Amino acid sequence: PEGFFFVRLSLKGLNGGHSGDDINKKRANAIKILSRFVYQEMQKTDVRIVSFNSGKLHNAIPRDGRVVMAFPEALKDEVRVDWNVFAPKVEDEYHVTDRQMVFDMESVDADKVVEKDTGKRLIQALQAICMVYVAAAKMIPEDFLGFMSNKNLGKTLVEVGNFGVNRLIFGHEVIDDAGVEEWLGL
Repeated sequence: PEGFFFVRLSLKGLNGGHSGDDINKKRANAIKILSRFVYQEMQKTDVRIVSFNSGKLHNAIPRDGRVVMAFPEALKDEVRVDWNVFAPKVEDEYHVTDRQMVFDMESVDADKVVEKDTGKRLIQALQAICMVYVAAAKMIPEDFLGFMSNKNLGKTLVEVGNFGVNRLIFGHEVIDDAGVEEWLGL
């Protein structure tokens, strides 16, 4: 959109791990952290998603990730401040398990964006999955957490094409073309 500023948020240096063996170690998950920041910003302003790419395997805790997003150019300083405040809070939250986190934000060229409501639903879906898992993890004994590894969000990829979201991957589930709108409830 005209008047929007585009940035790439990246997070790397997390320990990651196997979702079955390491899920109870409370390690940071790049998908959860990045979607949390984007969700936070969506509560304040008009954020558009260009891409969201994190994780390599459906059964691994993602150790890195990237989100390209756009927001009104007038807010670029405010969003950068938010990112710079958010990063140390997350580092503190995971100071025991993930001590090598590297947060980065850089401007990028304008690109196609996911339709506003679709992007919002995508981030809300990521947040809902994260919150349900965290809530369930608090009620389920640790030895059963490995059973829930499919809720770990091991891989997320959003690809934008000429007509909106072309492909959406959550874990091992690949949703192509028209199925994306159905999955997101559009």
